[in-house]
Amino acid sequence: MEQLRNKISLYGLDFWKYMFGQFISIIGDVCGHIAFTWWILEQKNGTEAIAAVMAPAMFFRIFLMPLVGPLGDKFSRKKILAISEALRGIVTAVLALLIILNHYHLPILIFLFSLLSVGTALYYSASTSIIPQLVKPQMIEPSIQLSQGITASGNVIGGVIGGSLVAFLGVKETYILDSLSFFLATIVILRIKSSTLPQKNQTQNSSIKQWSLDLKEGFQVVYRVKILFSWALLAMLMNFVVAPLSIALPALIKEAKNLPAWCLGWAEMSAGVGAVVGSYLVAKSLKQFSRANLIYWSIFGLGLSCALLPLGDNVYFIMASMFMIAVFGMLCNVPASTQIMIATPDHYRSRVSAILSFMCQGINPISIAIIGILMAEIGIETTILGMGLILSLLALCSPFVPDFFHFFNSQEDEVKDFFESRYRLSQFKI
Repeated sequence: MEQLRNKISLYGLDFWKYMFGQFISIIGDVCGHIAFTWWILEQKNGTEAIAAVMAPAMFFRIFLMPLVGPLGDKFSRKKILAISEALRGIVTAVLALLIILNHYHLPILIFLFSLLSVGTALYYSASTSIIPQLVKPQMIEPSIQLSQGITASGNVIGGVIGGSLVAFLGVKETYILDSLSFFLATIVILRIKSSTLPQKNQTQNSSIKQWSLDLKEGFQVVYRVKILFSWALLAMLMNFVVAPLSIALPALIKEAKNLPAWCLGWAEMSAGVGAVVGSYLVAKSLKQFSRANLIYWSIFGLGLSCALLPLGDNVYFIMASMFMIAVFGMLCNVPASTQIMIATPDHYRSRVSAILSFMCQGINPISIAIIGILMAEIGIETTILGMGLILSLLALCSPFVPDFFHFFNSQEDEVKDFFESRYRLSQFKI
């Protein structure tokens, strides 16, 4: 009990409130994802329907990300997160009602998922930038790593619960849980007491002109800092391959392997366990390898694991592949995102984060649409194999990112001033 109190005190109670809200929300979200994809796959032309629903919604969310990014650098990030969770709770409640009524109407589903994307875009505008405001400066990096591990744990539990509920209770009950989880997360986030206004934006000028200037400044900062711009382009290519796994995995399990619903839950759980293990291994791996080399080899391992995914004929092989995909994904993402967050000044952090997400994920709707077509034309297994091989080859591109080794191998005290010393951001004007 004493150790638990020390852990809470070390990170601060507000950090744990934020993480608990996120944890509950993720569990429900994973349950909802499993339930919805399973319900869609039971309809006519299910594989194509998943792509038809997900691709427009993803495009809308990605388009909104840079537009709402300035909000996170202008208003209370706690309130933005609460609004996003409440909005997603309302939309998922409507989706749950449609599933209960078994009312399958593709245009309505596309509209609702696009509306859900508004809440998700709002969430991303504040979620990555709020952590440094909830913890002490020396706890920023361990807090980010811990948050990644807690998030991954939510995916583990959500996968087990979601797959089990769909298999033994049904899709309707599972999707109702998703809606309730968002409302519970809203309540918990609103109980955060710390001020979450950006440090240099305590005034809340919400004019359209100021918003456009903030947005323009964010884009110009990302373009000026070449490591951010080039890394985002490489991440965009990687996401082109990785993002379609959200529709490829359910299709592989149900259509290609003819496995029951609980197998999808266990596969999702394996990915969650892999993410937990990967987040735990980050600190240990950084003691053995430089940050840049760890990122490089993790991209290669991520692609190889993806290529192995369709080669087995049982759920255990799929689970092992998903485990390794998640491990390598965390070993790449956590060191890179942590370094970027520490290096980015607080008054730019939400905009830079949103713009990087926009650049990294901007191609995802196209990739999901293309992969959906390829799975129908050349087969699910062949498509996933090709995705993995392409991803492995992208590892060879990382050393060509400007300042790749210099930036990612910089120590924490050096990286805080890296953008200023290298790119003179204080002298930068719109």
